[in-house]
Amino acid sequence: MAGLLRLEKIFTKVRNRTKPSFDMDLYIRTLIEDVKETENSFNAKFKFYVTPEYCNHNGLLHGGAISTMLDNYTYLVVIAADKLDRTALSTNLTLSFISSAAAGDELTVTAEVLKIEDELAHAQAEIWNGGKLVAHGKHTLGFVSRKNYLLN
Repeated sequence: MAGLLRLEKIFTKVRNRTKPSFDMDLYIRTLIEDVKETENSFNAKFKFYVTPEYCNHNGLLHGGAISTMLDNYTYLVVIAADKLDRTALSTNLTLSFISSAAAGDELTVTAEVLKIEDELAHAQAEIWNGGKLVAHGKHTLGFVSRKNYLLN
């Protein structure tokens, strides 16, 4: 329950930004479906409805949108799981595209923290369209102090 509250607090903070952005729109269209937290793990399940704005000229979910989703959802679980209340920046993002999705599809995203260290965090995510895996990837993030970062 505490993990879900932290995740919702982060969502609210991002949604309340005054500057419109692709990231903010992604957060607005996302629903938190489930959060599981133990002493050594943190994972969450999200729902996202694909709209035409996220599709390429072929009507399929754009690879850049998929990359952004994997980046944002793994970031969220890392920040929610970090007990030191730090923020983080991407240092490495690796993903594989397996299948596609189109406007109107409901995607399920599972994001999981693999490990939190002193300076780095490691997470992974999968994006599903029904029973089809759309993409999966791993994300390494470097921690930075909130006082030195723009999202105070």
